[in-house]
Amino acid sequence: MRSLHRLVRWLEISEGDMEKGQMRCDANVSIRLRGEDRLGTRTELKNINSFRFVEHAIESEIVRQVRVVEAGGRVTRETRLWDAERGQSQPMRSKEEANDYRYFPDPDLPPLVVDGAIMGTTLRTLPELPSVRFDRYQRAFGISPGDARTLVSERSLADYFDAAVAAHPGDQSGRMLANWILTELLGALHATGTPVAQSPVRPEMLSALLVLVENGTISGKIGKDVFEECYRTGEPPAAIVERRGMQQISDPAALWEVINRVVATHPKQAELYTVGGKDSLFGFFVGQVMKETKGRANPVITSDLLHKRLGR
Repeated sequence: MRSLHRLVRWLEISEGDMEKGQMRCDANVSIRLRGEDRLGTRTELKNINSFRFVEHAIESEIVRQVRVVEAGGRVTRETRLWDAERGQSQPMRSKEEANDYRYFPDPDLPPLVVDGAIMGTTLRTLPELPSVRFDRYQRAFGISPGDARTLVSERSLADYFDAAVAAHPGDQSGRMLANWILTELLGALHATGTPVAQSPVRPEMLSALLVLVENGTISGKIGKDVFEECYRTGEPPAAIVERRGMQQISDPAALWEVINRVVATHPKQAELYTVGGKDSLFGFFVGQVMKETKGRANPVITSDLLHKRLGR
């Protein structure tokens, strides 16, 4: 059902709004005793308008039929309506006397034969469908099934991801781009009620931001701050970093000076770490260096230099 719902929205056949009745489900349920090959009499649950209600209705009907059979009764063929508020179905009409699956030819709709040439042309012009992208995202970028499923939940979101990948200079950053899209971008879009197609952060801007993180110009933490300002103002990431002086400090000499100052300011903690073996204090010193540099210190270089300075 979710695949069909995604497909009709993807191809813009329908908005698929189930609350407005643009998609509904008629679920047929039948049971059989364990070890038997033939299913028993089926019932039809009619006009269910949400995925959650379909699940609940089917589960409820299975339980009801099992109780009927275990009590020595017989399941009758009928249509039942699902009452979501009460969590149970009610009989609507019996199908016992009718052939309920009769199909009548429509005289206004004669048989249509589509030849191979037309079929081939049509197949070649089809867009990449969500199931194909779902497989490609996992295979090409190592994206988890759950994240890939979210990316293909809307065509505009999948198109955004593909555009960001196409704009990115490296070919190994698909999973990282997906992470930023699924966390930072979707979080901002949901908070402001903005469709993906109208995002103020265009795919190439997100790619440019990720480049700044990957090449060490800014840290991932600062990158999130840059994203927020980029989303709010539409200003390019590089311009924000330059204007606000947010470049990451990777110069060992500059960091060594900061580290010396931090250690000298906290002699008791330094002694507890180096002599007393309080390993947890290492994180304290990293935090102090980050505080001194307003989060701009390169974390990898900072950790290496701190280990040297503290003697462990």
